[in-house]
Amino acid sequence: MKEQAIYLWMLACSGILNGVGQVVMRWGGRDAKVGFSLQHFGDWAMSSRWWLLGLFLTWSSGLFWAILLRHVRLVIALPLFAGTAYTLTVVGAIVLLAEKPTSTQYLGLMFVMFGIFLIVMRR
Repeated sequence: MKEQAIYLWMLACSGILNGVGQVVMRWGGRDAKVGFSLQHFGDWAMSSRWWLLGLFLTWSSGLFWAILLRHVRLVIALPLFAGTAYTLTVVGAIVLLAEKPTSTQYLGLMFVMFGIFLIVMRR
């Protein structure tokens, strides 16, 4: 039981890493000094090191997720990972990027958070 709690905590951390990575990628991509094009992708990526950091964080999160799937049931793992990543992405977009969700989106965010709570408590 204690081991399962550790895996759930690690899974939540993986979701956090993913959410932070998504916000950092958005922030870095928005502030790139070179316009995006496939021909100049290298120049664009190097002008936006925050985007590269976000990509690395998101990739690391996916690797962490794949490792944890061996230890946590998918019916618990996916909602916890995706819900945590979604919640932190929205919160980060509001706080760091000054994005303004609608009241319906806020309601959806509350439902996601409540769903995470129910899944973790039900295990």
